[in-house]
Amino acid sequence: LQQLKAAALINDLTLPKLLDCVRFRDSKPITALRTPQGGAVFQQGEIDVLLERLSDFDLLAQLETAAVHDAPRLSVTKRVTDQDGSVKFIPREFKRLSLGQQQSVLLALMLSSESRAPLIVDQPEDNLDSEFIYKTLVPVLRRVKERRQVIVVTHNANIAVLGDAEQIVVLKATNDQATITSRGSIDEPATREAACAILEGSREAFERRARIYGKRMDA
Repeated sequence: LQQLKAAALINDLTLPKLLDCVRFRDSKPITALRTPQGGAVFQQGEIDVLLERLSDFDLLAQLETAAVHDAPRLSVTKRVTDQDGSVKFIPREFKRLSLGQQQSVLLALMLSSESRAPLIVDQPEDNLDSEFIYKTLVPVLRRVKERRQVIVVTHNANIAVLGDAEQIVVLKATNDQATITSRGSIDEPATREAACAILEGSREAFERRARIYGKRMDA
């Protein structure tokens, strides 16, 4: 019941109006508060006690003091070259970027951090196209891992294989837990076979795609 009354004061009356009630000893706004059923939230006796207690100097000072925290604001500037060769810089608010663009920006911020603490990234390939992963994300991962430990959970072959991982851990998940089925360097045959089976779909699938791409490129 007390929580409902407190919620009514903060949400329906608001804190600034409550402070005015205390300063001017005005009980009318509090009296006007109603429950969803239409009844009064506070009785007059409760209002008198509330205003009296909140009139305490220290308590009133706490209510009047609000901590204000910095709200980070991100914007991205894209360089665009027009047909006449002129260069324009077009800024965009972070919230107006697509999900994939937002993710690429956040990944860039994390990976460019000066921190040397271990970094764990869960499926960075989500919402990113393979070209971006290969040309941008993989080279950055290769550089970052030289100065900090990077642990990546991924289903993407470009990240796991071309990212120059020191160790690839292959997991099999069940309802209760995950089990390590293979681990080691990509140079080890067992790890290479396991990575190919999971990340590529099997060696046969990989070879079939390679043949198809070859035919398309020849055409």
